[in-house]
Amino acid sequence: MQRRRPYPDGAHGAVANVHLDLLDADVAGLVSQLVQHGALTDVQWSILEGCLADADRVLPELDGEVRDYFDQVRTLAAAACRTRHDPDV
Repeated sequence: MQRRRPYPDGAHGAVANVHLDLLDADVAGLVSQLVQHGALTDVQWSILEGCLADADRVLPELDGEVRDYFDQVRTLAAAACRTRHDPDV
């Protein structure tokens, strides 16, 4: 997802019942859709909000480079979610 930062080696599989690869891919795809088209469907917003909740659930279980990476994934998801309620963000 984060093109300037490589995906961490230890970030595969599930943590707290969240598949890390899918979390990263979902946030990347949805944020890309939002940036390119300026909007998401209600279903896409729901998925993105679920990704934010998933990121909150996995972060306490991660450490080191993997935690840093997914902290940025969470930050990106949170910023995108804020635009739903305040498009001027």
